[in-house]
Amino acid sequence: MNAGFCLLLCGTPDTPKFNGTASRLISYFDDIDILNDEQKVKAAIRYADFDEAELWEILREVSAANPDWAVFTTTVKKYYPGCQATSQYCRVDLTNLIQDY
Repeated sequence: MNAGFCLLLCGTPDTPKFNGTASRLISYFDDIDILNDEQKVKAAIRYADFDEAELWEILREVSAANPDWAVFTTTVKKYYPGCQATSQYCRVDLTNLIQDY
């Protein structure tokens, strides 16, 4: 790992955020894509909501000696059906939209 690498504090305005919504997963991974593979995996877990981070930390791909970002993201996407569709929404999205307005 780079000696100069440090993660930003969670919850600050400049940190990537993932709230567990499948439709937001790909853009979240894109936000983290500027780091090397090991740093990406650590950052993805650190900035995800607690429940998501807890699930991702137990994945075999995370505990590998050299975590592979592509393998990690492919594995995580399996837990979020619909995350790869560009304009796909589900009933929960509609419910949240109605509640917001």
